[in-house]
Amino acid sequence: SISHPVQTDVGSTNDVAKRLTTHNSKGSPHNSKFTPWELECSFAFQEKSKAEKLKLTLSQDLEEPSRKSEFGRFPIAIESAE
Repeated sequence: SISHPVQTDVGSTNDVAKRLTTHNSKGSPHNSKFTPWELECSFAFQEKSKAEKLKLTLSQDLEEPSRKSEFGRFPIAIESAE
């Protein structure tokens, strides 16, 4: 979140642009409190299972306080073709 730099979002979608637009138009109840959002990076996978595995790994990493300061400043979108 730009306005709340310690807030992060790691999610999975098949439309990264739409996800970011939804977050910034306050269409996501939790994330609407932290608008505006900007996308720092995204990853694309052909298989949804691989996307979900990376999402889980990144989400768990962000929960570790020691890593929050290093990685906790941007949302990450993980896109799958499925």
